Amino acid sequence: MHAWLWIYHQDGSIYWLDPTWTDNRGQPVFGIVKNGREIEIQPSSNFCVR
Repeated sequence: MHAWLWIYHQDGSIYWLDPTWTDNRGQPVFGIVKNGREIEIQPSSNFCVR
């Protein structure tokens, strides 16, 4: 199973989060949508499996 959460902010920004990949990579997988492209953001190491 694979799923994304998309968050539409009132200022027009779009954020995405993929909770289904967290177990595979040991970190949250998330980012922004900019100019129609999904851009992944590297999480802080505080939110990653050590």
